[in-house]
Amino acid sequence: MKQQISSPTENGAWGRATIDTILSNKKYINTIVSIEKYFDVQFEKDRCSNINDNNT
Repeated sequence: MKQQISSPTENGAWGRATIDTILSNKKYINTIVSIEKYFDVQFEKDRCSNINDNNT
């Protein structure tokens, strides 16, 4: 079932930054985003990041 959820600005379109914030915020797990989707997004963000945590 597809829900029609209004965007925060109610203009019909969700901004990329808003969606990224929702998908990256742990407080939305199992409320809006499944735990599986949350970890998929985190993995993809880490994979695409050019920042190396090891500072090498």
